[in-house]
Amino acid sequence: MNKEGSTLEQIVQQETHEQSRERLQEIETRTLFEIREGEYPSFQEVTISPSQGKVSFVDVNRDDFQRVVVFNGQEVEVGEEFFDIKQFNWGGIDDSYIYLGSRRHPEMPLLNNSLRDRRDNPLPYDVLVLNNENWAEGFLLEKPTIRPDSDSFAYSESIYERSRKRSFAVIDEMNTREYDNSTEEITSLMYSGDSKKAAYISRRQRFNDTFLTTIDLEKEIPKGIKHQINGATEAVFANNNQDIFSLSHHTVNKNNERVYVTPNIDDRRGWKYKKLAVAPDSEQLAYIKEGNDALTMKDPWRGNKREGKRRAYHDLMTFIIDDFEFKDSFVNLEEITWAPNSEYVVAKSTLQMFDVKHFRGDKTGHEEIEKKVSAIKFRKIGEEEELLPGKTYDDLCCIAVSSSSEHLAYFAYEGTDIILVFDDLEIPLDLKKDADPEKNKPLSMKFEEKEEDEGKTEYLEIAYKKGREIIKKKFKIKMTKQEQNAVEEWQTELEEGLFS
Repeated sequence: MNKEGSTLEQIVQQETHEQSRERLQEIETRTLFEIREGEYPSFQEVTISPSQGKVSFVDVNRDDFQRVVVFNGQEVEVGEEFFDIKQFNWGGIDDSYIYLGSRRHPEMPLLNNSLRDRRDNPLPYDVLVLNNENWAEGFLLEKPTIRPDSDSFAYSESIYERSRKRSFAVIDEMNTREYDNSTEEITSLMYSGDSKKAAYISRRQRFNDTFLTTIDLEKEIPKGIKHQINGATEAVFANNNQDIFSLSHHTVNKNNERVYVTPNIDDRRGWKYKKLAVAPDSEQLAYIKEGNDALTMKDPWRGNKREGKRRAYHDLMTFIIDDFEFKDSFVNLEEITWAPNSEYVVAKSTLQMFDVKHFRGDKTGHEEIEKKVSAIKFRKIGEEEELLPGKTYDDLCCIAVSSSSEHLAYFAYEGTDIILVFDDLEIPLDLKKDADPEKNKPLSMKFEEKEEDEGKTEYLEIAYKKGREIIKKKFKIKMTKQEQNAVEEWQTELEEGLFS
């Protein structure tokens, strides 16, 4: 029995591998970078640039000082040592990088009250580092952002004046404090894709006011245009670089106007909008509605409270495209990714199962039974919904959709294995999950399209960390026999039409 089952499983795996080889041809495997034993003992927080040409990590010495190390081909850039490294980001057109390092101010014992918080503690003194050069320093720096054309950067800074917190944005070395001195907190800061505009969300906590400020950087003297959007939490520039969409708790806004408002939202249940994603066509929106009333809602996976002993207990999320709300609710939705053709959205959904018998009203005493995730496709067709869940795994990450919008790929964790999933085909990577999540982990995944003699060809490039190596694999996406036959028929019909 076990032997037959084992043989059947091997046959299925062999067929799956043959299918994957039919669709994906591995054309390159190489080690991008390798850290020798003892060279950088810590080797933490590894990231890879969008082009997969640079790798960064944080090195921690015996005195707990931290420094950023960046590999660029054969060159190594070693940054200054700090007490803490935070908010590292890649950006721009040339794989630039930016981060904040905290260190002790040279005049720390002499700081006056304006440089201390309400509890009389000295404020953190931060240094903004761009491509291994110190560009700015000050107290409570946050949100370092590289301009998309790599020509400049932005960040926010806060100070205390008479025990009151003041925050302001610095965008292209222009300080917004000159015309906006009433802000107490900046919650979001961004550039448009063409680098001609910038925007930030600010709050005045005393009056519970929230504002979205946009700045035209092409003007000789840029100045922000401020709109009050109470409860604004997120903002995203559209691909057309003209419109900016924002979410408040219960409304969706385009520029300074409301476009969608969910009726009959009960504030007592904590419903709110979050995780905004704008489609490549600059028209459609995807976002979620989250609430904490999970126990009164139907669990789409295991039936409702009366029918099943096991059901999800969590702040449930509902997926929305424009103003169309999908019927099913989910435990968690992450990595919301639009297809390039704007026809569907992919999201990572997490499913956590608990035994309801342990529920005591105070949200304690639960016994976790199962946790699974799935990559789900959401599509709105007129007033109808289409929901296509993928296979469930222990976890998944790095969701990517091809430029043709025909292929989907991601890394998946299944038991101790980390595998590549391409259009539901599973490709082994000889990569194992470790107790130390930093030892072996996926880093990036991207599709690339090239014009070749036989036409447009798509490639899939992945990168992951295995021990002390950063490994890159490149696959050529091959057409299936059906697709090849369809192309040949189309070419034949085209030739017959030309020469008839």
